Amino acid sequence: MVLSQLARVFDPLGLITPVTINAKLFMQLLWKNEVHWDEKLPNALCKEWRMYIEQLNDIDKIHIPRWIQSDDESVTFTQLHAFSDASERAYGAVVYARNVNQNGKCSVFMLASKSRVAPLKQISLPRLELCGAVLATELLTSIRRAICLECEVFCWTDSMIVLQWLASHPRRWQTFVANRVSLIQVSYPFQNWNHVKGSENPADLISRGTTAVELCENQLWWNGPHWLSAVQLPARVIITEKRENPALEERKITVHSSHVEITYDFTQRYSTLTKLTRVVAYMFRFLSNCKNKLRNVDPLSPHELDRATTAIIYNVQIISFCKDYNSLLRLNKLSATSKLNSLNPFLDGNGIIRVGGRVEKSDLPSNQKHPIIIPHNHHFTSLLINQIHLTLSHGGNKLVWCYLRTKYWLINARNTIRFILRKCTVCRRHRSDGMKQLMGSLPSPRVNPGRTFLNCGVDYAGPFNLRLMKGRRNRLFKAYFCVFICMATKAVHLEAVSELTTEAFLATFKRFIARRGAPMSMHSDCGTNFVGANKELKQLLQSNDHNIAVADNLSSQLISWHFNAPSAPHQGGIWEAGVKSVKFHLSRVIGTQSLTFEEFSTVLCQVEACMNSRPLCSMTSDPDDNDALTPGHFLIGSAMTTIPSPDITTIKVNRLSRWQLTQRIIQDFWRRWSNEYVTTLQQRWKWQNKTENIKTGDLVLVHDELLPPAKWKLARVIETHIGHDNLVRTVTIKTMTGTFKRPIVKLTPLLSVDEPSTL
Repeated sequence: MVLSQLARVFDPLGLITPVTINAKLFMQLLWKNEVHWDEKLPNALCKEWRMYIEQLNDIDKIHIPRWIQSDDESVTFTQLHAFSDASERAYGAVVYARNVNQNGKCSVFMLASKSRVAPLKQISLPRLELCGAVLATELLTSIRRAICLECEVFCWTDSMIVLQWLASHPRRWQTFVANRVSLIQVSYPFQNWNHVKGSENPADLISRGTTAVELCENQLWWNGPHWLSAVQLPARVIITEKRENPALEERKITVHSSHVEITYDFTQRYSTLTKLTRVVAYMFRFLSNCKNKLRNVDPLSPHELDRATTAIIYNVQIISFCKDYNSLLRLNKLSATSKLNSLNPFLDGNGIIRVGGRVEKSDLPSNQKHPIIIPHNHHFTSLLINQIHLTLSHGGNKLVWCYLRTKYWLINARNTIRFILRKCTVCRRHRSDGMKQLMGSLPSPRVNPGRTFLNCGVDYAGPFNLRLMKGRRNRLFKAYFCVFICMATKAVHLEAVSELTTEAFLATFKRFIARRGAPMSMHSDCGTNFVGANKELKQLLQSNDHNIAVADNLSSQLISWHFNAPSAPHQGGIWEAGVKSVKFHLSRVIGTQSLTFEEFSTVLCQVEACMNSRPLCSMTSDPDDNDALTPGHFLIGSAMTTIPSPDITTIKVNRLSRWQLTQRIIQDFWRRWSNEYVTTLQQRWKWQNKTENIKTGDLVLVHDELLPPAKWKLARVIETHIGHDNLVRTVTIKTMTGTFKRPIVKLTPLLSVDEPSTL
């Protein structure tokens, strides 16, 4: 639908190109976001597209003259003026016709324009400006062929770099620049080109886009710059070659017999130091073969590789320490403000800057006494550190630093090494540090009073080997226990379970309800038996065939079930701690014995009594009072079917009846629970600091306890789940096998959408 709307605008001459370029850029944005043909647009993009469609209605306000020549037959000559411009998003060109009559009166008409979207691959702005000049050349040629008139031609650009490229022979430049300069010079030599200010360049509207309303009133677009309608055109700008800044010209590499003089940083092209060194070494071999008329095809020798490394370091130091190098070369000393003063540097026989230092009288090797100085912010440094890191079998920061010091002196070494090695994908896999976020606030059931087991957490533990009956030759079978824990009072209810099935858990859940009352909400992990139980309960409540009595019972006690994120046991810390405590008692009571199911159930009841006798907080502040508030106080202090009672804590005791006195005791328990026990939950014992939220599109590593870190799966974050405190602790990820919901503690960040990869 987007492409169809884009094609409906019929504009073969490009009269409203500044408007239609927005649709082209929007189409490119869809490709960047990987929106498929049969998918709906995301809400943000859909809103942006609707705004563009609404703006198209303003095109009707634009009126364009069809006749571009003057009715006066006294027109002496016609000129064609082509303007080109580019931005990081798009580039384009526009052509104007300028008519001049015998009286010197000028009239200017816009003829046509063209636009192109900048490629997805990153290209420098000067190169995009050059592509705009090529587009202007092609458009100008097609217009001259169509109008069949002999006219004077002028080409305008606001890029001085492009003009410098056009002023020289193409063979001086790299292939990309040379090909396009040659194409332009064949049609329109440098004499036809001139400079225009950016504010007076009408092609600037194409490169940045505009709305139909703004275009309708924009005189720069329809009539060109104001001086184009004047009798006298501005003077031509004289272009002179700027040798003091050759990096802007993208020169080729010039190879000499003694050294390699490279006037631009070509190390950015290579991702490994080995490949970079071998390329330069073959350059030297080619020069040697040409000079001696030989054909050496032997493998590269260590001498050739060492010579290439020296040439690369020479080039890196000239680019990074230009002022210091010139000072050492001319004055043999540095300026007072140089950062290298503390190293007392000097130039060796190959023109390499080395550390003077204070250990020249030691017995260390020469390279270690006078190491080569290298910058911390150069691509060569990254290649060198990565090479050493791989040579040392992915050694740590300190090992790489010690190995580097044997030959090189790196400025700001420790921070640079730490920054580069942090991006090593292999090391990130094996470190497998999961992401952390500030510990969340306690949920409402944990800090608000309520009937015991009104809000419960549930979990399974085991297995335990039990016997069918007493005797030596009885077969063993596996059994488990189910922990129900009250979210408010930490009261525990234990049930023995014979198997891990939905039916077995439903039976266990019914026994729990029969003895403790129906809860209002249940919280659990994403175990298959719990998910199945939730589905069974829903089907039981919605089915027409279930028993009427069961339906009446459960429909009056609707139970909501809440599941944690998959693989996130830390989100159910209260019942995980309960399982740990139960196992602590069972391991000491049972030991290596094999009990029967009846004996196992008896032991669980005893352990349950111990768990419910654990102190929550002291009853009074009296040091002689050893009584403590325990979960057992809440279990034996109220009936499971008791309805909420009115607050009677403010009434004097002598005015209460016996029943109200009992209720007063219960409410006092809850008051002390709120005032004393809940306040002990304030402290965060871990995850105490906020970290930056993980973003959609980040590349992560998914922890798998069954596999080594090297085989953990890569995944892309496709959705983040923000908590009530605007922090992300759970995300949805997409792997090669499907889409999953995982907590961030089970993920290791590899590459952020905002972080460029260097490996």
